[in-house]
Amino acid sequence: MIGWIVAGIVAVTLAFLFSYPALQRRHTARVRLTDPRYMPPLIMGIVDELYHPDAHATQQIVEAQYKAPAKAPVPDGD
Repeated sequence: MIGWIVAGIVAVTLAFLFSYPALQRRHTARVRLTDPRYMPPLIMGIVDELYHPDAHATQQIVEAQYKAPAKAPVPDGD
């Protein structure tokens, strides 16, 4: 009985691991269609955060500035 439960857990885990990349690609494609400002996370973001935190912090600032709306010009009071 326990063997079947463990086999089921292993099967579900393997199914998730093999299907996750396809699900992530589908999600990214759907978000890109609805939000033109969407930037997918960088692959090396975790490594940068751990081993080069300044670069990661700088990348977060750049992404925030890229996503921020541009300020409207102020009309002159003439």
